[in-house]
Amino acid sequence: IGDYSEALENLADECLSDRQYDASIKYMERAISFNSNNQLCKKMARVYRTQGLTCIHEKGYQTATELFEKAFKYDEQESLTWYYCGKAYFHQENYKKAVDCFKRFFLKCESQGESKEKDEKLIRLRNKAKGYCYKGLLILARRQNYQLTIEYYQEAIDICDSPFDAHKELGKIFLNKEGPSFNVDKAAAQDNGLPPNVVP
Repeated sequence: IGDYSEALENLADECLSDRQYDASIKYMERAISFNSNNQLCKKMARVYRTQGLTCIHEKGYQTATELFEKAFKYDEQESLTWYYCGKAYFHQENYKKAVDCFKRFFLKCESQGESKEKDEKLIRLRNKAKGYCYKGLLILARRQNYQLTIEYYQEAIDICDSPFDAHKELGKIFLNKEGPSFNVDKAAAQDNGLPPNVVP
């Protein structure tokens, strides 16, 4: 059984290198049915992640998120899958789900010991994730969907790029939403880079 499972795994790798994703998944499923070990599950997750990345490049973002969610069933620990899933949700304008994925991405980065080469890539992706979170805040604010913007802000601010600018942006939201008579203390808090419930 071990040799048969290994042969199936090798076939899956060959299909993956040729971008024959469906065939690769079929072989991996059969291999896992004979030998469901952690390494095989990680490989299956990698197949789904690679297929999801191809969908992102082709702007098939909904299909990409579906594939990443399948990858999580086999391996929730791989930080890269969380990043790319967040990116795919962002491009579907599902900003809250994007932030949730980016948060998981940051947590996985902190908990995993990475090689120097991979760590440099993760640093770049962390900066991109912060940028996506900040951009989501600006998009929602400009649409004047105030309640959703504030809820998003509360979720995203811990990993948001340029948190000082984000605080100022929320100050503007209070100005627009609640009028000059209400905004003075809260807007001042934003201009000082403080959370919205903190008044200097």
